[in-house]
Amino acid sequence: MSKIEKTLMDIEDSLLKAEASYQLWWTIVGEGMSQHKNALDKLAHVDFFHASIPIFLQSIFLNLSKIFDRAEDLSGMRSLKKSLLENGKDGAVYKIDFILNRNKNYIISIKGIRDQSIGHRKTHKTVEQIYNENEITPDQIKLLIEDIKTIVKIASGTIGRKYDLLDSNRYADATISLIKSIE
Repeated sequence: MSKIEKTLMDIEDSLLKAEASYQLWWTIVGEGMSQHKNALDKLAHVDFFHASIPIFLQSIFLNLSKIFDRAEDLSGMRSLKKSLLENGKDGAVYKIDFILNRNKNYIISIKGIRDQSIGHRKTHKTVEQIYNENEITPDQIKLLIEDIKTIVKIASGTIGRKYDLLDSNRYADATISLIKSIE
């Protein structure tokens, strides 16, 4: 297996975990809270949902931030771009850089949240302060996930590799099914 293939597999793994966590989290706090609040508030289940929400949120930030770690020995965007350049795939790197540049602020926010509240905990800041300083909306997280998928498709196509990406809302659908079953 080439370094590019290994890097893409690792990015896909982190991306799948981030997207699955996003679907679970957003379904609970979005659709779940607005359309199925009675089920979420049932005494027998409320603790599960209250505990799940921050866990899914942390998983989103942790897995997305892994994709943007800057160390060259880690399977992330930096390593992917370096490998593509070493293999003469400059055009793909140009396209990837364009996508990353338009997501620069989202990436900074993702890494800021991970660095200050998940990987480490600042003594002089609350989690709320950290989230406010590194603002990112659910829609922006979803856009970033979709753009990372595009990057994986570009890089995979450049080397003739079939990509392995989530192309459904199966985790959201399963969450709604679960919530409805307890109503």
